[in-house]
Amino acid sequence: MKARASGSPPRAPRRSAKSTWPDPGPNQIQARTVANGICMFEVSVYSGKEPMYPRNVGHEGVGVVTKVGRDVKHIREGDWVATFNWSTAVNMDAAGAAVFSRRPADPALFIAEPPSCVVTALYSYDLTPGDRVLVLGAGYMGLLNVQGLAHCPLAELVVTDIKESNLALAQAVRRHRGHQQRDSRRTGAARGVETEAL
Repeated sequence: MKARASGSPPRAPRRSAKSTWPDPGPNQIQARTVANGICMFEVSVYSGKEPMYPRNVGHEGVGVVTKVGRDVKHIREGDWVATFNWSTAVNMDAAGAAVFSRRPADPALFIAEPPSCVVTALYSYDLTPGDRVLVLGAGYMGLLNVQGLAHCPLAELVVTDIKESNLALAQAVRRHRGHQQRDSRRTGAARGVETEAL
C-alpha cells in the first residue's frame, strides 16, 4: 500500500513523505487512517517549546481496515479501528486493536483520546461534594470537562471563555444538570480547571 506521513518543525513548511507500506504480518492488520486529532502535547512539540524530530503529526487516528494478516480471525477488511497514528497507512497488532461496532458517519467523532483525557483529568481533580469549580476555557476540551463536571455534586460550576457561543453551550449543560449560575467575574472558586493544557 502507498502511504503518506506528515510532520514539520516549527515555523517551517509542512512536510509530507510518501512511502510504500509493507503488507501486515500474520497477526497484524493494515488500516488507512481517515481522521486524526492533534493534542496539546503535539502543539507544544510543533511550536518549538518541546522539539522532538522527526515525528509524525497526530496520534489519535481512526481508520478503516484494508488488509488482514493470515492468522487474524476477528477483524475483517472494511472494519473501523482506532489507528493511533497519522500516517495514511498503519500496520498494527490485531490482538490489541480497538474495533468499532459500526461504521462512523463522521470518523472524526470517533477519536477516542479527548474524552479519555477528560475522564483521566476528572479523576485527578480530587473533587469532594460541595466544591466550587472554575473551568478556564470552554473550547472542545473545556466543554467535555463541563459535561463530566456537571455530573458531580458541586456547589457551583463556573465556566469562562471569550466566545459567547462556547459559554452558551456550557450554560446549557449546566442548566440541564441543575447547577447554580454565576457571573465568572465574581467567583471565588475553590478549584480551577485550565482546559487548554489537557
